[in-house]
Amino acid sequence: MGDALFHGGGPQKELGVTLTKTGMACAMCHPFASDVHPHQFPKFQEQMSEVAGLREMINWCIEKPNEGVKIGIDSEAMIALEAYIMWSHKGTVIDPGTH
Repeated sequence: MGDALFHGGGPQKELGVTLTKTGMACAMCHPFASDVHPHQFPKFQEQMSEVAGLREMINWCIEKPNEGVKIGIDSEAMIALEAYIMWSHKGTVIDPGTH
């Protein structure tokens, strides 16, 4: 489910979520969840001017560049997106200080 939501498909209507109003998908800026670096959260996000967790960052991306509607922090859609991002980074070598 997370893979489908991340790439612009999935059960958005069934889950009652609007991840984009621009036609953009997460994968358009982050192919296969690259450059997401989930292991670095929580961290200070300049564009938000605060320390944010991965779920807050996902909602920021949904609301700002994608012009979608913020989803519940513990919703099925959020958990699916977070799980896909974490799964896609499985086995990634963590090199502190490089990102």
